[in-house]
Amino acid sequence: MISVILVLVLSSASYAVKFPRENGITVTGDSFRVGEFASVSCNFIKFKQENINKLEWSIAYNGVSTNAFVSHWENANKESVNSEYFTIDESSSGEKVIRIRLNDDREDEITICCKVESIRDSGYGMIKAYEKEKCAAVPVKSENIQQSKVALTVNNDLVRIGETVRYTCDLDQLRDHGMSFSILVNSKQMETRPIYRHEDKQLTSSFTITEDIFYEGQGEKFFIVCVLKKGDYEISRDTVTVKRDRSSQQMFPSHTQLGGDIQTPRKGRFYADPKSHRDHGNVPCHSYIILEEGSTQGTMIRGELPIDIQGSIKAFVSAESRYETHEDVVNVLNILGYNGYRVVGMGNNLLNRLTWTLERPYFEFHPNAFKNY
Repeated sequence: MISVILVLVLSSASYAVKFPRENGITVTGDSFRVGEFASVSCNFIKFKQENINKLEWSIAYNGVSTNAFVSHWENANKESVNSEYFTIDESSSGEKVIRIRLNDDREDEITICCKVESIRDSGYGMIKAYEKEKCAAVPVKSENIQQSKVALTVNNDLVRIGETVRYTCDLDQLRDHGMSFSILVNSKQMETRPIYRHEDKQLTSSFTITEDIFYEGQGEKFFIVCVLKKGDYEISRDTVTVKRDRSSQQMFPSHTQLGGDIQTPRKGRFYADPKSHRDHGNVPCHSYIILEEGSTQGTMIRGELPIDIQGSIKAFVSAESRYETHEDVVNVLNILGYNGYRVVGMGNNLLNRLTWTLERPYFEFHPNAFKNY
């Protein structure tokens, strides 16, 4: 009886997962090329009574071994580790294959290992776990290897609100498949586009500058970023900083007063000084503000507000010509309407929040000019 059990155990062990004597681990091209992804295969042999639990990959270089990737076979979950030295393409890695890229040539050779965990049922109520590991030394080549890079340019890096920024992102060379462009403004993704052919190596588009873009950046500047990716992994990026132009600017040309022949130069500024208005006569003279929904609650106002109206809505200045209040946007609209403002436009901003453009005559300086307003 004892001899029978011994035979069964030895037989069970002989049918555990195993590796071939040669080519237990294979690499496309038989080497790693710095800056390029390579596929590495773990060529183990599994028997029918065996179920694979997971496969673990590790990389050893400079005397240190580092876990790189784990593939769980039962639920298809994946775990990857990226470092400055190597990058794992998780989207195209799994089961027996891992896609890896070495980012520099610090080593002439690395050792890559795959360890297989399996469970085998002998059929006699005996379930046992097995582990088998195979390692291989793989040479690293770096001569004449270049990594794909992107370069980002803009038509203007000094802008005002309402102007259009046109950007172009160029890829120097298409060296791999499955790459794509991603355009980010202040870390928020604006646009993505796959790169299928050499004709797709350039991405050109544009967007209009809003106050939100500066507000989400650093107040007086924001950032446009072009990222070259393969799957979820970044290959290259280039960043351009765009600054706010606050230089003086003539917003309106000189024009003739209505009903007269005197020309008075006027600029699009908020004039709190009566002297700036004394020569207007009956020429229309209005101020404008933009009202915007808050991100969670409350309201934001951009533009100049008379002090008495600020008190009415309990607003406080959070930046130049910017007011914030915890009051609901409808309440603020009613308060502004009571104080002479009317809505002349409505839309959505870059964050898809409702915005209103409101107009109000300068009643304080022209009491008789707007009797029918």
